[in-house]
Parts: sequence; C-alpha cells; structure tokens
Amino acid sequence: MNKPEQHFNNSVRQGYKGPGSDLYCKLPSSEVFKGWLDSRVDIATNLCWDTDTKWIRPDSIVICTYAGEYVDLDFIKKLDQRNQPIIVVTPLSDPGNNYKNVIWHQMDFVHYDSLYFKSYKFKWEKNLKFSCLNRLVRSWKYIGLGFFISVLGDKLSYTCHNYNFDQSQEDTNYIIDKIESISNFIFKKPAIQNNNENYQEFTITDQWQYVEPVRNSYYNITSESFYQRQGLDAGQMPATYITEKTLKPLAVGSFPVHFGQTGGYETLTQWGFTGFDTIIDTNYDSINDDYERLVQLLVSLDKLEENSTLEDVCYQNYRWFNDSFYDYVRAKNNPRIQQLKEIVNNL
Repeated sequence: MNKPEQHFNNSVRQGYKGPGSDLYCKLPSSEVFKGWLDSRVDIATNLCWDTDTKWIRPDSIVICTYAGEYVDLDFIKKLDQRNQPIIVVTPLSDPGNNYKNVIWHQMDFVHYDSLYFKSYKFKWEKNLKFSCLNRLVRSWKYIGLGFFISVLGDKLSYTCHNYNFDQSQEDTNYIIDKIESISNFIFKKPAIQNNNENYQEFTITDQWQYVEPVRNSYYNITSESFYQRQGLDAGQMPATYITEKTLKPLAVGSFPVHFGQTGGYETLTQWGFTGFDTIIDTNYDSINDDYERLVQLLVSLDKLEENSTLEDVCYQNYRWFNDSFYDYVRAKNNPRIQQLKEIVNNL
C-alpha cells in the first residue's frame, strides 16, 4: 500500500483557492491537481459551504472541487451566470440541471478519508451488539433512531446530540406516523443528550478518531449525513453520499448497517468491500421510497440472526480498508484525472 503520510489534524482539510499555477495545499486530495494546472485556471481544492468568489478571475477556467462535502447547487447556479467555464469536480453524479457554462466531472475522494484514521488492531471481543452515533441529529436520523430503539431495545447503544432538525416538527411527526401506518413498528422517542461527557469528548476529538463505541460493537448503524435521495433540497445530493460515518466500522472491524441514501452497499461493493448480503438482507438498500426503505431496514434488523461468518466478513473488510482500499480507489481515479486534464486543455 502506497499511502502518503496520515493526517490527524482537521486544519489540513482547509483547501486552497487561487491560480492553479500557484497551487499549494496540504490537503491530500489536492494531489489530483498538482503539477499540471496552468495560469489559465483558478481552483478551489475543497469547497464546502464557502460562497466567496474573490479567488475567481473574470477570464479564467474555474475548477470547484467538493472533496469532502455536498455540492452547493445554489452557489454553482450563481457561478453559471458568469461568462466563463466552471468545472465541478465531485464524487456526486450530475444533477441534470440545464447549465450554460458548468461542466460536471465525477471523481472519488473518499479514499483520502482513510488517511485521517489511526490504525487499530482487529479485535473480536466486543462489549456492544449494536451502536448508532448521532452527533448532529437531523430529522431522519432522529426518526430512524427512534425506530431502531423500538426494534433493538437494550441491544442498542446510541448517542443523540445537537438536536438540529432540517424539517419542521409537524413534518417530522408526519413521517413517524406514516412509517407506523405502513408497518408494525412503533416509534420510541430517543433521549437527547446535549451536555454529557461523551458529547463533550466527541466534539473536541477529531471526527475520524472517535471510534471506540464503533470498535466495541459488532454492528454499527451508520446514520449517514443524508437519508433522502435528494438530500436537504431537491437536486442537492444527486448520488449516494458516503462519509467517514460508514468508513469507521470498516476501518475498525465492525459490520456497517447502512442507514443513509439508497445504494450504500452497492457503492461499498464498487470500492472493493464484500460480504454484506451474507450477513443482512441488503435488498432494502435498493428501495428508492424513503419510507419503505426504512421499514424494510427495520424488518432486516428484526430478522437478523447470529451468523458464524460475521467475524470473517468484518475481518476481510478491515484488512481491505487498511491494506488495499486507498490504492484501489486511487487507481480507479487515474482515467478520470486524465479526462479532467483533457477537458481543461480543450477549453
């Protein structure tokens, strides 16, 4: 495995914004752009929610990279009004908007997240059956957690912090009622934990390094950043969004129960991970209807039985993450990098 140095400080995630010919950035994913950009290009190597445009010259080729967060489509729409080419580089698929000047280019950056994990020895003596960590509790996370508590009872260890709904209480209650009406599951209100020691520890510890509850559980319900296919707003999240929340159990030898946008297991399989359907019925993960997908996940959890191959699946994925994942995804990116070079050269 040819990983560069590991990074355990969030400060290195701050990207570069400016002329491509002057690119200097400690962010590992910036290697994609080093050595070939010329003075015609202005680049942002890690846009998150930043809408500043001072780094963009009026006559440049603009590259907006979303290496670690969702694409701000409102910002891209504003950039599209400028009379210059805008290239959006992101793991997410083209939302199909009718842009005039925007070119959408897909590229994976998730393997760079592996550089933020410390190495842990594989262990199979665990204290918890299920874990589910929720630092920022959006509506669907809260809803899902309440039903997980109902199904799993005291087999589930969870956190539920920083209550920050992205939907109204009325809409949240409607979703809960809807799921109860189409299933036999009853919502149980999670306990909101705002100021306890675990929350304080989690907020001051780098998000990639807070893994002990995951490492100490056989199954981790991933509670991804987005559950609905389109994210917070229509078109804002036009692909399966995978973050460190799903990588954690793979990195430390636990089984990820995907709770997020449809297609999570399919995406992980494309990245070389295996064996998910030998442990849990993964058919729920291909259901586009958000309500029915959660119901079928609950059914899968309710039917989950002891499985003699669980340790082997977790170990194989642990080894893949720590030994091969970075190089595998990096190699898959090479043709996409070449395509990006050709796009820039032809503008």
